[in-house]
Amino acid sequence: MKTATATNIHMGEVYALPRGGYLVETIEGYIQVGSPPETIKDTMGFPQGVPQVFCLPNKFFNRDKAISVAEVEFPLYYNFFIKKRKFIIVCLKKHKQIFQRVIREALFGPENVDVSKDFAPDTTLPIPNMKKELAYFVGFKLEEVVQFYTLDNENSVKVKNCVISLNSKQEYEILDLGTNKSVTIPPEITYNVIYDIGKIPQEPFKPPVLGVTCLGPSHGFDPKDNTSGFIIWINEMGIMVDPPVNSTEWLMRSNVNPKLIDAIILTHTHADHDTGTFQKILEEEKIDIYTTHTVMDSWINKYSTLSEIPPGELRSLFNFKPVTIGESINIKGAWFQFRYMLHSIPTVGFNFSFRNKTFVYSSDHLNLPDKFDELLEKNIISKKRYQELSNFPWHSDIIYHESGMPPLHTPVSYLNSLPVETQKKMTIYHIAAKDFPSETTLTLAKFGIANTRITNMARGPFQEAYSILDTISKIDLFKDFDFVKIKDTLSVIERKTFKAGAIVIKKGTPGDYFYIVESGSLAILREQKNPPKDTPLANSIEKDLSTSSTVKRYGRYQYVGEVSLLLNEPRTVDVYAETDVTLLAIEKTSFLNIIKGTESEERLKNIALNRDQQSWEALSCTPFFNTLTASQKTELETLLKRVEVKSDMYLFQDKKIVRELYIHHSGNVEGFNKHKAETIHYKTGDIIGNYKEFKDSLKSSLICQASSKAILFKIEKDNFDRYLKRNPGVYLRFFEALS
Repeated sequence: MKTATATNIHMGEVYALPRGGYLVETIEGYIQVGSPPETIKDTMGFPQGVPQVFCLPNKFFNRDKAISVAEVEFPLYYNFFIKKRKFIIVCLKKHKQIFQRVIREALFGPENVDVSKDFAPDTTLPIPNMKKELAYFVGFKLEEVVQFYTLDNENSVKVKNCVISLNSKQEYEILDLGTNKSVTIPPEITYNVIYDIGKIPQEPFKPPVLGVTCLGPSHGFDPKDNTSGFIIWINEMGIMVDPPVNSTEWLMRSNVNPKLIDAIILTHTHADHDTGTFQKILEEEKIDIYTTHTVMDSWINKYSTLSEIPPGELRSLFNFKPVTIGESINIKGAWFQFRYMLHSIPTVGFNFSFRNKTFVYSSDHLNLPDKFDELLEKNIISKKRYQELSNFPWHSDIIYHESGMPPLHTPVSYLNSLPVETQKKMTIYHIAAKDFPSETTLTLAKFGIANTRITNMARGPFQEAYSILDTISKIDLFKDFDFVKIKDTLSVIERKTFKAGAIVIKKGTPGDYFYIVESGSLAILREQKNPPKDTPLANSIEKDLSTSSTVKRYGRYQYVGEVSLLLNEPRTVDVYAETDVTLLAIEKTSFLNIIKGTESEERLKNIALNRDQQSWEALSCTPFFNTLTASQKTELETLLKRVEVKSDMYLFQDKKIVRELYIHHSGNVEGFNKHKAETIHYKTGDIIGNYKEFKDSLKSSLICQASSKAILFKIEKDNFDRYLKRNPGVYLRFFEALS
């Protein structure tokens, strides 16, 4: 299938859009099927522009990428506000109510909104009448904005001069009555990552004590630049603010370890500000999300609806850190204060102080004195709210301010009229480069890790200990340690540095140290025929790949070297410094003493025994687990129990409660599914058991028996449930397997 461009679209043919979804030109104009995020940036430059008619796929959430493939928010805005026409959605009847709810949340904000719950009980700050403020921006009804065409009992509907139907394969068929041509659209909506990656540093990124990295400087209608969002670095750790779609993938490609960022500030729930949040949640371990109860409830309503994950389960995938307006909250060592800004849905901005520096971010905000006067005159805001809005903290050392078209945003002309000394402190977001004034002392946000704006600031007196504690706090082995145990661990840690290409662990030598990567990366090269001597590691990896051997990498917050210490056996692999690397090292005797008698000791022994039986290889052959990160696989290995099954032994019997799953390693195992009346022959890496029955402790529909001696790895339900709660991304894959 051809990919659509501005010059190759012809009547009556199906084209794949660059970012995903499909486009058909009809006598009535374009019709789009499926709408992953930012496909509007594909179609804005086409001859007929952004389509008016969108067909929603039957499956509208891509759980692999953690994004909606029915993202209609920005196409709707474009049609209604810019083209001055109704937006048309074609969907199944059961999906109409779902998307009415999603669109209503994005356009009008929460129903019966009351933000008083977000304020400190004794606050002296004005509590805005959010209903009045939102109503000022929204002078229309949902039915004036969007028209739904639902497929009838025949799975067909007439839209203008086209008949759109859904066949038994869940494929859309579009018949153009004007040309009498019919086309069929594939049922699966693909999604392709497109973004400017910028200049990639050769070495892994080392965060500053204080700085800001721009993830995108522009807005959702700019096809030439990334959508706005940024990372604040505080104490060498990152906080994402409204991450745009694909932020995590961009970070990894930019040589930035995503684990450096374990917190998000969510300002509001417009698609250009909240789409990347779900992706970050499902990346690996649980993250912290800071926002108000009102904004969080709105986000949960929206994404629970889109993902079909129940609200309670969705909330369990991250740590919600509610912010209270009128109180300060410490995040990464900086003191933050939040406030409600002036926007079409509830939106928070914030400021913080860190040592001797102050920072303010406006978020999406109509910061225009004339508008404040109008709102006060119309009794939409109180006198105290007027004073709060008028007293924006321009005195801050660092000012990050959005800009765009009023009435939803602050016009750049106003910001450019402020005193020069204020402008010099200001970085502008959410604006296309073409709209930025040529004569100004304002600074336009510049995308990319190489353009990180660093505030010169010395490391604090306890920064070294802070950094080590941050690293070991993210190691699963140490997470349950009490303060005394952490203090003991800190007292025996050594720092070791290695240049790129240096041997860190030599195969066949006695195990002497346990290593945690603090910065840089390590590589394990297996089955090398010609181990490198004085050649750079990059060359050795290239040589290793040419002989089809395995390459395994470890980055920050990952550990290596534990197996030989526990088993008191020689090292089994060569480990090299892939880049210049700093390691936290614990000598063997100290390490064994620290973990002695802890749950970590048992888990590590389990890893050691399982590795000897090739559990890693079995997991790597399992489609369900082969996409896990090294850390996730390692943690899963601690839960596996190796079992030897004799011939004719039953693993599952009819109507017995399912409390475990098995991963097949070797031997002959067969299963019979009575519902499907089919026999299953399992091979290495296959999961034996029914996911749904395992999750819900249901009676087995599977009769499973070994026909020879077999070696399996067992996962027990209670252990796996705890593992899923700690690893949201694995949870989502499991949820997908159930459905």
